Amino acid sequence: MKKTSTGKTPFFLTYDTEVVIPTKMGCLNHRVLFFFINNNGKEMRANLDLIEEVRLSIAIKNKAF
Repeated sequence: MKKTSTGKTPFFLTYDTEVVIPTKMGCLNHRVLFFFINNNGKEMRANLDLIEEVRLSIAIKNKAF
């Protein structure tokens, strides 16, 4: 459930990615179609590099309230 103050889910704030529940794995969406196991580690490291920027922008948004 998204928080109104940040617009992000707690999972996203922790792991810098949106969760895909197992029942949605059978659905053809962008995340399922373009998932390549060989690139997963590289993509997760790139997400971790950007997480501080996401957290900073959320902190700035929270201070505005």
